[in-house]
Amino acid sequence: MARGDAPNTHQLLPLNTNAAAPPATSVQPSRKERGAMTLQARTLAPLLQAAGVLGGARPGALALLPAAGQVRWRRVNIQRPPRPNWFRQQLLAVAAPRLEEEAGLEAIADSCEMAERLEEKKEWTEHINQLERFYVQEMVEQFEQSEMIAFFHTNPIKEADWRKAWQNGRRAGMELARYQRRVGVAGLRDTKWHNCLHFFMSFPGEYTQPVLFSPTADPKRLLAYERKVPEFHLLAAVIHGRILSKAGVAALVHTPDLASQRAELAGLLSHQQRRTLGLLESGQQQLAANLGQYVTDRTPDS
Repeated sequence: MARGDAPNTHQLLPLNTNAAAPPATSVQPSRKERGAMTLQARTLAPLLQAAGVLGGARPGALALLPAAGQVRWRRVNIQRPPRPNWFRQQLLAVAAPRLEEEAGLEAIADSCEMAERLEEKKEWTEHINQLERFYVQEMVEQFEQSEMIAFFHTNPIKEADWRKAWQNGRRAGMELARYQRRVGVAGLRDTKWHNCLHFFMSFPGEYTQPVLFSPTADPKRLLAYERKVPEFHLLAAVIHGRILSKAGVAALVHTPDLASQRAELAGLLSHQQRRTLGLLESGQQQLAANLGQYVTDRTPDS
């Protein structure tokens, strides 16, 4: 070392290869100790790579030695991964999924569950709860007490618009209600109103059918109500026990009411009756007149 050179503080003593090795123990270092040893090896590696530190050994040879718990220059081949150990192979064999064997085309018909699913769907769509039973009873009473029943089609509207339509019905002396299809099926099936189920909405979902009940048959007032509520479109109406379309309801407006038609029919029948009685009595009257005239002619003058 030259006079002006500073002492090399990074130089370490050469390794003593003749020193006795420490006795081997079976105690393994903990994870924290292995981490400390790894950090120490990484810190001393630049110092050990200095020239002349290891004497006759190659510079940096100690830095290439793996520390405890490390494997240097390890590369994993993802195309050909290493085979797992025996313990892991057992775990993989136990945890492997076990799938049922797929049935062939010949066995598909035997294991078909479509009929059961359709039956379950039908039962689900027609099932009613206790609250809907009260709706069924109320609807049947409305059908029995009304002379005119109208069915409307409408798209989903706001509750405020529905309230306005209900108020317009009350002002016209009619009652507006809405029922789901399963309520209509439970109340009208196998009754004289069974054909009215055709006008209930059968779309998937919880749709309600607007129904207008009137205690009197007034088709003119019904058409005026439809014009007043633009959200509703008249499908059909039950008037005098018959289902009429919108054109039939419009034609019924210009038709005289039932009382006038009955009075006219009674007048025609009574006129024919009086005429028939007159024709039957005309012979008797003629005979009586002829006999009276004959008696008068045969009687001598007094």
